[in-house]
Amino acid sequence: SKNQVNLFDLPKMITKGFADYTARALSGRDAWRSVAAIWSREGDLTDVPRPLLDEVGTSVVNLLVQEKGKDGLLEMLVDPTTDWENVISLLTPAWRELLAGVTLSSGDLARYEATLEDLSLCRRMLAPVFSSEANGIIGRLYDGQGTMENIDRFWELASFLPPEPSEEDWQALIARIPTFMIVQYQDSDPDIRMVRAHVEINLDKYGDERDWRNFYSWFIKGLREVIAHYGKW
Repeated sequence: SKNQVNLFDLPKMITKGFADYTARALSGRDAWRSVAAIWSREGDLTDVPRPLLDEVGTSVVNLLVQEKGKDGLLEMLVDPTTDWENVISLLTPAWRELLAGVTLSSGDLARYEATLEDLSLCRRMLAPVFSSEANGIIGRLYDGQGTMENIDRFWELASFLPPEPSEEDWQALIARIPTFMIVQYQDSDPDIRMVRAHVEINLDKYGDERDWRNFYSWFIKGLREVIAHYGKW
């Protein structure tokens, strides 16, 4: 197409879904299907939680490709007059129907929860002090081999105070503090802003003082309440 897709004009769910659909078409992986199927039974397309945008977006793009073909989808993407709100609203019944027949395992449910809590981001945030057991748990969850007990165990491990880090690891953790603000800006929950502000103030304070116990405690609070909403769902 001679036209350019202006990604900034498209809903985030569509841009993420299109990118993910393209990547997963190449890899042949379809873990998005079970995550989207669970959300189709719990919520709708107008209020998709930030961590589920990739998988739900992929399911929507997949449906559009089935209905309109790849060329038809590309024409919609480059057409500035496309009313995406209306498109998504009209698609909802077919989207639910497409996912209604997906058979779900206990591993799928655990992967959904891990995705919803954005545990892959929690792992990246904790990387400088992350335990190998916790790392193994995340791998199992995203492979669909985990259980809900694994998620509780992950948080139990994350809550243990690790040995005080080297100065290099201190710097790496301090460099991650702005991520809490980035995530909060992408989240529609207004209560998160106040939590994030408290987390940031305390992380800056205890980071400057190199007070490891208090810094780590606030870091985990940020992961649980700003990024993961652990227990909320």
